[in-house]
Amino acid sequence: MIPAYFRGTPDDPGHDLHLFLDDFAIEDRWDATRVRNEAVRHPHNPVLVADLPWERTAAGPNVLYDEEQNLFRMWYVLASSSVWTKGLSGRARAADEYGPYLMSYAESDDGVHWRKPLTDRFPYRGFGRTNIVLTGRERCQEFSVTWTPAPMADRGRFMCVYKDVGHCEYAQADLNDYPVKDAVCLAFSDDGVDWRIYEGNPIHPALDSKYNLYWDARLEHWIMSGRPFARAATEQLQQLIGRALRSGQALTLAGGIGAGGEVPGSAEAGIAGIGRAGAVENVRTRISIHVSPDLKTWYPPREVLMPDAADDEEQMFFDHMTMQPYGSQYLGYLGVQPRDGTGHSWIELTASPDGMHWYRPRDRTPFLPRGPEGSWDAGHVWAIRAAVPYGEWLYMYYSGSSRPWRYRFPDNNRAIGLARIRRDRFVGYHGGISGGHLLSREVKVGGPRLLVNCSAEHRAFSREWHGSLHTELVDRAGRAIPGYTYAECDPNHMDDTATPITWRGKDLSTLLGQAVYIRFFMRNSYVFGFRFADAD
Repeated sequence: MIPAYFRGTPDDPGHDLHLFLDDFAIEDRWDATRVRNEAVRHPHNPVLVADLPWERTAAGPNVLYDEEQNLFRMWYVLASSSVWTKGLSGRARAADEYGPYLMSYAESDDGVHWRKPLTDRFPYRGFGRTNIVLTGRERCQEFSVTWTPAPMADRGRFMCVYKDVGHCEYAQADLNDYPVKDAVCLAFSDDGVDWRIYEGNPIHPALDSKYNLYWDARLEHWIMSGRPFARAATEQLQQLIGRALRSGQALTLAGGIGAGGEVPGSAEAGIAGIGRAGAVENVRTRISIHVSPDLKTWYPPREVLMPDAADDEEQMFFDHMTMQPYGSQYLGYLGVQPRDGTGHSWIELTASPDGMHWYRPRDRTPFLPRGPEGSWDAGHVWAIRAAVPYGEWLYMYYSGSSRPWRYRFPDNNRAIGLARIRRDRFVGYHGGISGGHLLSREVKVGGPRLLVNCSAEHRAFSREWHGSLHTELVDRAGRAIPGYTYAECDPNHMDDTATPITWRGKDLSTLLGQAVYIRFFMRNSYVFGFRFADAD
């Protein structure tokens, strides 16, 4: 089906924010340079560490700002000692009482200084009072806490998506189509501390990945990121084939990748069976989208991001991607990691116009690179869950460690850091001293006011060269609409995330509902996005 935009229907953002995140977010540019910002680390990092007697490490932060309570809430991973120690027997693991992955809770008034309230809900390792709030049946792993979306709003303010071990009496029949032992589960809470396990668990089978679930009100479906089950090969399969080639055996597989078959002649060559589909990582770890109307019926997962040739050359893979609807678009935080575990990782910002088609930065520039040598997060950074709006800033919490990701406790200490950017200034366009032009996609005017996120440069040596922004509206033929031209635009020299644009004092009231392009002329200034709004 041809998308509506290509059949002549303008985008209709309503009052939603529209950011210039990728090439699909604009129509054209002239002498305007694309600028991608990095998140800036907070000087007080790390903001949360493993400082309670039962904590081995702190990672995997999920943070929401609760406007009702004027409170930052954080749920983070407590990984018990068993998860970092190889070879422990079941009895030794059971000595930890839960685990090996648990969800702990902390809260803060400013997002920087955190406290960990203790309760007697989950005694742990001899400690009667802890800040553990959810354990799952056997584990609470790779969890994600969000505000409960509309279809389940009656179940509590907070929703947690997590991985647990599936049980025969605790599984939907159709999950057995996938030969994996883990499952995606849900829990709900009114206060973020007392959690109720969802009676419909599990909702989906799970591989070794972070599953990020949200309700898309525009598509009226549940959307979840993860990994696809169908694969061209696995690392183990590649090794088997290589050994078969060297031994002169045939390459035909008995039963396919997930059936546990063997390469013919493997007994003579000493080659083991292929094993279950979920037992090993993919050669090229991809990101998939899973879609459901009701959390019971799921469409087949489809791949949306795959490592490119440069990733393959450098032996990098995609560990996970968390996603969030943002204004009229979608943001993703892609964890890029080295396969051998001795290199360094980073987080890239990805974007999508529709939640289905995702795009990486062309230059693969990290949005959050690893920290400088010798710092607490010099080895590995991962797991931004979402951008948390707070005043003029966006707060993003992440996991960091001093050594690369395969090093375990106690050789590698992990903690939680805070990075931030000015609100909505992920990607922008800059016009230099001679000026640059930027043309938006065709949009339907959704309100009488046009608010632009822009930043004018201020030149100390001469006010003549201070930055300025002029805006005009254009029809499909490229002609400026009378009354809304550059010449009639009231210039501004502001640095603001919501700068009002007027034309000789006039707003957009006469153009409501009409289709227009928005053209910006930036001179020593930046533009990051826009939105329509109601009158004051």
